[in-house]
Amino acid sequence: MQNSTSQEPIRIQKVIALAGIASRRAAEKLILSGEVILNGEIVKEMGQKMIIGKDHLSVEGKRVKILNNKKHRSMRSTSLKIASRHSTILRDVQQSVTFFRELPPDFFR
Repeated sequence: MQNSTSQEPIRIQKVIALAGIASRRAAEKLILSGEVILNGEIVKEMGQKMIIGKDHLSVEGKRVKILNNKKHRSMRSTSLKIASRHSTILRDVQQSVTFFRELPPDFFR
């Protein structure tokens, strides 16, 4: 949690999900198995909250780092108009033209 401090407490499950470690449901299982540590103490109950940038969170012995930036917390959604001559499959064994070849190289980052 090295970025600017957000004063709004967030549930630990959500922080783990935002960091990309596990889904919220999988994060709950990690908590129940004793794999989550907040400020040096094992998290023992669901719903416990933390403040990003202030509290220190570890999962399975590794420190959790999360960017406090909305750009990295949201998924990107794009609408495309696809020409009829293009296939919408990602990988085509017949090597026909797919619209994915028309996308910029950094589109999936």
